[in-house]
Order: sequence, then C-alpha cells, then structure tokens
Amino acid sequence: ALALPPRRLGESMQAVVLVSVLVYERPGYVSHALRNLDYYTTDATPVAVHVSAAAAPATRDVVAAFAATRPRFLLNPTRYATAHATGSILLGHLSNVEHAAAVGRAFAYVVLHASTARFFAPGVEAYVARARYSRLAAIHEP
Repeated sequence: ALALPPRRLGESMQAVVLVSVLVYERPGYVSHALRNLDYYTTDATPVAVHVSAAAAPATRDVVAAFAATRPRFLLNPTRYATAHATGSILLGHLSNVEHAAAVGRAFAYVVLHASTARFFAPGVEAYVARARYSRLAAIHEP
C-alpha cells in the first residue's frame, strides 16, 4: 500500500488549473498514480485522464472506477494510441483539454503531467498560477 503523509494544505485554492495525465501502464501502477494526484492537488482541481488505446481494458476500468467516486477526475472517452516521440502524447493532452472544456470544467492553466511523475508536496496550483505557466489565454494574445 502507498503510504501518504497527513492531508494536504491549500484546500481553498481556486480551481484555475487543469491537470492532464495520460496513462497506459498496468492497473496497479495507474491506481497509485491517480491516488498521488488526488492527494496532492486540491479538491477543486479537475484532473483529465486519457487512457492509451493500447492499454489493457483493466487499466481503463481502474480509471473509470476512480473517476466514479471522485467527480473532479474526468475519464476522457477518446483513446489514441500513444508512443514516445510521435506527437501522440501531445495529441492525448490536447484531447484531455478539449474534453474538460466540453464537460464544462473551468480552468485557465493546464499542467501536462506525466504518468511516471509524482507530486511530493501540495501547491502545484498556486505555483502554476503565480508563475503563469501554461496559461491558455496567452495562446490568443499578441
């Protein structure tokens, strides 16, 4: 079992950050990755999850079960085959952004999170907003 430290701080952070993650790994690994995101991001932060088309059906089932009990986790119904250095990873993240917007989630920033990365402290939302990283509006500004 994954040991987690005491409950995170910063629950009042306004939801302006969408976390996008693509998964393809075995179900147990994906479960731990989702639990890490759930623990270290605020309850107001939406998390969009893309399951690779090549992933085992059980991996999708794990994500669906997790999302069913945590409404801020969004299982993206679109599934692309993903592979390193092909552009498919970016396509999956863009699909997550489109899905989150289509279901009405509000966000101004996007974190492209790797399934193999882990958070070790809370606060990514405040850091991203303060530094203005991945600001969507900037794409349309001159």
